[in-house]
Amino acid sequence: MKITYSYDLFDTVFTRRTATPHGIFALVQDKLQYFSNDDIPAEIKKNYFELRIQGEHFARCFLCSDGKEEITLSQIYQAINTTYLLNQNMIEKLMKLECETELENIIPNGVIVQEVQEHLKNRDEVIFISDMYLDKETIANMLEHIDSRWKEIPLYISSDIGKTKSSGNLFRFIHNERQIPYDKWIHTGDNVISDISVPNQLGIKTVLVQRNELIPIEKAILSDGDDTSLQMIVGISKNARKLYQLDDVESIGASLAGMLLGAYVNWILHDAIHRGIKNLYFVARDGYLLKMIADEYIQSMGYSISTKYLFGSRKAWRMPSQEWETVDFLELSENSSEIINDFDSVAKLLGIPSSQFREFLPESIRNKNSKLSKLDKTILFNYLNEADDLRQYMKAFYAKERKFVELYLEQEIDLREKQAVFVEVGGTGYTQRCLENILRNIYKGEISSYFFQMYSCDKMAAHKIYNFVPDHLWIKDALEPLCRAPHGQTLGYVNDNGHIMPLLEKAGNEKFYEDTYKRYIHGILINIKVYMDYYKDIFDMPVNRKMIKKCWDYYTTTRDEGILNFVGSVPFKAAEGEYEDSQFAPKLNKKEIEDIFGTYHWETNYPYYKGACLNLSILRMDDEEKRYMKKCQRKQEPDKGKKGDSASEEKTFESIFVRIPKGRYPKGTKIVIYGAGKVGKIFQRQIFQEQEYCVASWIDKQYSKYIKEGFPVESLKRLENIEYDIVLIAVLKRDLYYDIKKDLIKLGVPEEKIDWITYKQFVLE
Repeated sequence: MKITYSYDLFDTVFTRRTATPHGIFALVQDKLQYFSNDDIPAEIKKNYFELRIQGEHFARCFLCSDGKEEITLSQIYQAINTTYLLNQNMIEKLMKLECETELENIIPNGVIVQEVQEHLKNRDEVIFISDMYLDKETIANMLEHIDSRWKEIPLYISSDIGKTKSSGNLFRFIHNERQIPYDKWIHTGDNVISDISVPNQLGIKTVLVQRNELIPIEKAILSDGDDTSLQMIVGISKNARKLYQLDDVESIGASLAGMLLGAYVNWILHDAIHRGIKNLYFVARDGYLLKMIADEYIQSMGYSISTKYLFGSRKAWRMPSQEWETVDFLELSENSSEIINDFDSVAKLLGIPSSQFREFLPESIRNKNSKLSKLDKTILFNYLNEADDLRQYMKAFYAKERKFVELYLEQEIDLREKQAVFVEVGGTGYTQRCLENILRNIYKGEISSYFFQMYSCDKMAAHKIYNFVPDHLWIKDALEPLCRAPHGQTLGYVNDNGHIMPLLEKAGNEKFYEDTYKRYIHGILINIKVYMDYYKDIFDMPVNRKMIKKCWDYYTTTRDEGILNFVGSVPFKAAEGEYEDSQFAPKLNKKEIEDIFGTYHWETNYPYYKGACLNLSILRMDDEEKRYMKKCQRKQEPDKGKKGDSASEEKTFESIFVRIPKGRYPKGTKIVIYGAGKVGKIFQRQIFQEQEYCVASWIDKQYSKYIKEGFPVESLKRLENIEYDIVLIAVLKRDLYYDIKKDLIKLGVPEEKIDWITYKQFVLE
């Protein structure tokens, strides 16, 4: 005797577009808002989602009777009718709308569909079984929607027969009606109880289809179940995982990255069409995945937009693009990711040999290897701003590289277009300003850039900025590993037989990119494919701001080991020559936790950390590791010092530049120090230690603040009652010096008694 094959329907043969079955009710509620001139009460339209859920619960509790094991759709609406008085016409309208919405939103499970088709081809007996409140005719229409021949396949529905799989009685009913021996019967379904355990007890062989539960990130996003947009977005992620049987890494691509990056690219394309933009230039390396996503959308949707991938980087563009005659060295350092703590690191920032950089420093400090405090860096870079010989050297040093960048951009960008539009992920816009510096020599059109998020705004840039997420994102650096390219950064360009080609650094960790990262990208592309195959005709994928926030908050605040293990292990190369095999957010062992948090370094940004995102590494810690981290932090707290502790202040405000030059005043000069900030504190300590001059008074407008901190600072009125020779203004900024000088003159201080030490004097003297 031949085998009979039975199949469960919902979440086995087909699934819904929505993330949950309740998502259908959210869609119905949305449709009801567009109903006009009907008699359905406004309260029903407004609260349908909750009423439908509650009505089904009520019906199951109180309306199952006469030996029936299943309720019907009609009984559910009878339950709703106990809350709101509905006539038969209203009930029929709502039932029809629900059934139509169910039919519109089914997605066949390709693997099971193919299996059923093979059985039919082999003339095997196939039957469909479902525990479901929908009527038999509606479900038959769903099957016909998949294949018209399927409407002839025997169909057993619990609401029609009054018996369920979960009790075993529906299987017994079919056994008796069709005379199918239990040992010649194989049933396939996704419910471990009603599709596996119960039929097994009857002697039926079973095949379990993996149940497609929401994963934690999807649950977090779907906290608002009646939001149809969220139901669809999460439904795409869920069905991508289900229909294509994605593994854990692929699922991260289909969920986290697919939702965030897919939304960003979709927004870019819609906005570009609205603005009449024809070409988009995706900048390496963050633009690598974004271009792949965009190309999928463009091809499937038939958009008239072309894309191109530009090989570039901060290293390849920033220094060659500078206008060295006018560049602000301090701003250049502030827009760098380099850790600057000595002369060698300043040379590294500028991209020139350390020995050559030191030639532009005074001989007295040229060979020093002292650590630079934040104060020292401000003084040094302002000093460099006045070093015309350094400016001339830098211009000549980067002339050739600048020309190569110009030739590459001229080769890759369509200079005939009115707009040149670049796509980035995150940043300040500073690199775009650098790009603009070069483009202006060859391109006269409008320059603009898309960003997922701007970290800050470059006020000097003339190009336009289009910002996807205007809000502040916690752990903004966490964007980077989601968009990683499987190639190294662009170091520069070479001329290859008249074609300018990028010179790429080795990416490192080839195994990760060849295996793990490929699976991650596959998951992202499957997310887009599922949208294109099953959603695009009925769901326009609007930008759901709640989804973006919920998704980002989950990613950066939840210890999801799967996501964090993947993101944390993305290869990351820190400063050149250091930590070649580092990861983006490595898991920290006990020794590393102690090294990083046990000794705090004020100016060096946790020097023992070998990753790029300490916050994500902290998020990866378990409770015991976090307790140990806090213990280490408590141990180092005394090193910070307490308010008013002069020893701690000495450690905090040390400088290799800031001091009153020797011999600047006659010995014994009575000095009033104006300013109790870092410079003032150093001046006060120097006079106290060297005893060459006398402190007549130490004054500041905010004297009460410093008194509370334990410093002997007085108000400006003290000038009226003391004798002094000099008022030394202890600030760095020239504009602030002039303002203070005006105030002092108004107070009656003779101009010849007012002094200030410039950046250049600090360095030279």
